Amino acid sequence: MSFALPNGPGRVGLIAAFCALSLAHAEVPSLPASYAAKTAATIATALREPLGADLAIRLALLNNPQLLVQYPEWGLYPDGLLAAGVLTQAKLYDGILGPSRPATRPLRQAMLDVVKETRAAWLALALAERQREIADQLAEAASAAALLAAEQQKAGNLSDYQSLPKLQTQLQAERNQADARRAYAQAHGQLARLLGLPAAAALRTSGLPPLPASPPKLDAARLTELAWSRRADAREHVQEAKRVGYSSGRIPTPLALPLFGPDGSLPGRPLDDFPTAWHEAQALRNAIAHDVAASVTATDTAWAHAETLQNRLLPAAKRLSAEALKHYNGMLIGVYELIDAKSAELTVAADTARARHDFWLAWWQLEADTGGAVLQETPQ
Repeated sequence: MSFALPNGPGRVGLIAAFCALSLAHAEVPSLPASYAAKTAATIATALREPLGADLAIRLALLNNPQLLVQYPEWGLYPDGLLAAGVLTQAKLYDGILGPSRPATRPLRQAMLDVVKETRAAWLALALAERQREIADQLAEAASAAALLAAEQQKAGNLSDYQSLPKLQTQLQAERNQADARRAYAQAHGQLARLLGLPAAAALRTSGLPPLPASPPKLDAARLTELAWSRRADAREHVQEAKRVGYSSGRIPTPLALPLFGPDGSLPGRPLDDFPTAWHEAQALRNAIAHDVAASVTATDTAWAHAETLQNRLLPAAKRLSAEALKHYNGMLIGVYELIDAKSAELTVAADTARARHDFWLAWWQLEADTGGAVLQETPQ
């Protein structure tokens, strides 16, 4: 059965009535004023200034859409968390979350997952801001060189062979600029999503954190023990293994090779009472040890790479650029050489920003693997 709106004067009224009905059904009910009103105002105020990583994760704990769906089940709500001091408590793991218990592990893990994801998104935006800035400068330099080359070619002072590379460099710089802007838009949207904000929200970070002056002193074995004592999944496996014990006096069936006979019979009788929790606990411990060792290696490697770029290669590139400017002012080199020197400095600056990003990403992954802050080894 189909329905058609009648023609005539009443048609406009019917259309208006249907639109009003649709809007009424589409309207989202408002929440109590005390539920999240103060949180919304606090977030709006916080976004007026550059956003640091620590504040970003705390705002995510207050307003992340995935967490807001789960909070009511646990008696949590944004304004209550705000009043409890989520923004002012100095310690994230111990001060805000507290120790994990089996009953609260699902929510605590969900909050930790949001913390990890928000940190990565904040880092990505901080890097994208810097990369976009550098890409704009490189594109501007390449455009100036290409424009000058075109003018010299028209005047007969530059051959096609000499001017073509300038145009190719300009086109590549413009492609890199477009890529940087797309990366920025993607990073901006991802962080806005995690913070429960509109895609068009005004977000800017406080910039990539500085690289620690000295390499962090990381002991994989000690950090593994730290993770084993902290992580809720580890404690639960240990408690289960202790609970089941192994007091059966039954001797397992003697085994013979080959294990699987031609008739498809089992090697022996099922050991129904054997505490597999012990094996599960050991498997988890080994997995944690491997994860921590990999994160320690990644952190050490990332710091060494970033330190080389920041303290050796970047200063050298800056000196070369400054020297090129002196030579240009003294008419010892041309404008193209000056532009090339400045472009080389900017390229190294972009690589340095990427390296600093990679270090902090590795560091925060190490914190996730160990189940909390890495205590006195945390870079300052």
